[in-house]
Amino acid sequence: MKTLGITLLMFGLLTGLSFGLNIGMGDKMNTALRNVLNPFQVMELIEVFILTFFILMFFVETIFLFIKKRKKRHQKN
Repeated sequence: MKTLGITLLMFGLLTGLSFGLNIGMGDKMNTALRNVLNPFQVMELIEVFILTFFILMFFVETIFLFIKKRKKRHQKN
């Protein structure tokens, strides 16, 4: 769970930093948001599938390890 939290925190902070820098350079809110989301908009279909697969595998692995640790802890008690 720590890995998932750290990953989401880093993603949020880096996205916020990019958004903040765009706003700081004088871009309007709409333009700054478009600049942050642009890399995802120009992706080919196969790239979207691969990104989705990697994100899905990351979440599945994290949840699987969390459940495994929880079962192991309950078996000791």
